[in-house]
Amino acid sequence: IVIILTDQTGLFIKKTILRPRPFMDELNNVIQFVNETGIYKSFPSNHAANSAALATVFSMVYPHLRFILWGLAITVMFSRVYIGVHYPLDIIAGGTLGIFYGLLSVKGWNYFTKNSFAIDQKQRNG
Repeated sequence: IVIILTDQTGLFIKKTILRPRPFMDELNNVIQFVNETGIYKSFPSNHAANSAALATVFSMVYPHLRFILWGLAITVMFSRVYIGVHYPLDIIAGGTLGIFYGLLSVKGWNYFTKNSFAIDQKQRNG
C-alpha cells in the first residue's frame, strides 16, 4: 500500500511540475549511465520516495535493522543524483514524501489493528 501511495503521488506531482531531468537540462554533454526514461519526470524522485517509505515502515517493524535499511535507502537516493537523472532537491522531496507515507501507513496499521483487537475483545466479552 505504501508503495502505491508514494508512486502514484509522485507520478501526479511529476505530471504537474514537468521538471526536466538534469541530463536534458544542464548536463546534456555528460555520458549517460541509463537510457532516457522521460524528459519531464525529474521532480520528485519516485526511487527516493519508495526507498524512504520502505525504510520507514520496515524500520518500525524491525528496529534492529534500521541502519541497514536506511543505508540502502540513502544509497539508492545518492545513485539517482550520481547517474544524472535527478537533482538533489528531487531526492529530498521524494525522501520526504516517502517518510510521510511510511509514517502514515504505520500509524494507520496500528490504528486499525488496535481497533480490530478491541472490537474482538468486546464481542468475546459481550
